[in-house]
Amino acid sequence: MERISKVLFTFILLSMVLNKVSSQNVVPFVNDFKNVIGNKQFLNTFYQKMSLVKDSNSQVNILHIGDSHLQADFLTEQVRKLFNSASARGLVVPYKVAKTNSSYMYITKTYSNWHGKRFTKTENPLPIGIGGITIQTTDDSARIILTTKDEKGFNCLKIFHQNDESAFDFSVFDNNGNALLPQAYSQNKKDYESVFYSNDLIYSVTIQNKKNNNTQWQSLIFGMYVSNGKSGVVYNSMGVNGAEFRHYNEAQYFAEQSQALLPDLIIISLGTNEAANSKFEENTFYNQIDKMVNDLQNYNPNATILLTTPADNYRRKRKVNTVIKRVSATIVKYCMAHNMPYWDLYLISGGYKSARFWKKHRLFAKDFLHYSRKGYEVQGTLLFEALMKNRQ
Repeated sequence: MERISKVLFTFILLSMVLNKVSSQNVVPFVNDFKNVIGNKQFLNTFYQKMSLVKDSNSQVNILHIGDSHLQADFLTEQVRKLFNSASARGLVVPYKVAKTNSSYMYITKTYSNWHGKRFTKTENPLPIGIGGITIQTTDDSARIILTTKDEKGFNCLKIFHQNDESAFDFSVFDNNGNALLPQAYSQNKKDYESVFYSNDLIYSVTIQNKKNNNTQWQSLIFGMYVSNGKSGVVYNSMGVNGAEFRHYNEAQYFAEQSQALLPDLIIISLGTNEAANSKFEENTFYNQIDKMVNDLQNYNPNATILLTTPADNYRRKRKVNTVIKRVSATIVKYCMAHNMPYWDLYLISGGYKSARFWKKHRLFAKDFLHYSRKGYEVQGTLLFEALMKNRQ
């Protein structure tokens, strides 16, 4: 394929300098030569789209899906920073309203009673969509306040929700009390979306339930999306604590709603929680990967899907987790069999027993399963570098 544009290459190098993060300086035990995308030739379509990002109306949409390593957003926010895009962040999950931990780059809060359900919990059944969690209320006066902390702002809010005769309508206001305008019907609008526009860039909105008839009795929200229409990379990310491939496969609307993000690249970072099971069964895991990939491809036929492997960690804070190696090998095996790109973080980060090096450099959290903020930022830098390396 033709070389990535000089303009894009320049802004990538500049963004790396400005962020002043070098994986080699922080983790000298990581071999930079190993930090590559396996089967990188299958990313060519994505790189072709990246070469057009300099055009005024062009966007590249990435969707990064994962577990607790992504829910806190440290890893994915680092990648987002390194892309240095003018576009808004994209997908927003109301984690705080669901009473769980959230990204530090946005806040969702409420003074009303909302019930939260994430797909790793079997009790209180609710349908699950794009966020991996669902929030529900029967209060027709309930509100949610969403505030973003970056400087890019947004002028469009999309709400993913159950949009049937039982659903309350929404009114949306900016922080000055100005009403955002609802989008009229359009051919591209999905049945599960409500879309609102502002004439100005804003940083905070209040979503207000509104009951207009007697059939309406609930709001059931799957997630939100903010955009500003500017060119660049929209790096959507979501993760759910405890998530496995099977949970995404069982989520009723997840794959279907992913298409609304128009992803050019879908990155799947799962396997840590499967590796916590000492009775791990390779064939079952392989089939779970296959179902998730097929479901996403069914709704996103033009997207490239990239799988990543989990890094080495500890079991119960001190024992080496020997299952991680088998999980990672299965992911790579699947990608090789299906001509898919992959990022082998297990190998890149040092492989078997490499967790001791991450521990020595204080890149782990106290449980030695998750990582410190710096540890996640290092991993995010490694992923960005691998994506941008050898692009032709």
